[in-house]
Amino acid sequence: MAKPLFRLENVARCLRCESEVPKVAAALSRSYSRALEVLEPSGTVAPYHAHAQEETVIVVEGAMRFNVEEELVLVEKGRMIVIRERAIHASASVGEEPARLVVAFSSDRLPAGRLVEEECGEDFAGDA
Repeated sequence: MAKPLFRLENVARCLRCESEVPKVAAALSRSYSRALEVLEPSGTVAPYHAHAQEETVIVVEGAMRFNVEEELVLVEKGRMIVIRERAIHASASVGEEPARLVVAFSSDRLPAGRLVEEECGEDFAGDA
C-alpha cells in the first residue's frame, strides 16, 4: 500500500480544526486535483514561476516567505496562503528549521478562501 502524501490529521491539528477532518478531506478531494507534502530545507528558494491552477499552501511546520506579484508575505506554522492561477510568485524557507508544507492545486478555478469559508466555517488558521 502506498504511503499517503500527507497526514490530514496533522494538518487539521495545525490549523485548529480537528473536529472538521471529514469536511477538510471532502474539500480536498472535491476541490483539488492533487495535494502533496513538501519539506523545504532551511534556505531553500523557489524562483519566480506560475501555475495554470490555483495553489494553496498550508505551513504545517516552520515558516515560508512568499513574493506574490511583488507583494511579500510571511506564512508561519498554522497559516495558509492561496495563490491565484497564473500569479507570478517565488518562495523561500525562513529560519533555521526546515518548513513542512501541504501544497494543493485546484482542479477548477476557485475563489480564494473557498476552503476556509465553506468547509471550516470560520478562520481556518486561528492564531498561530
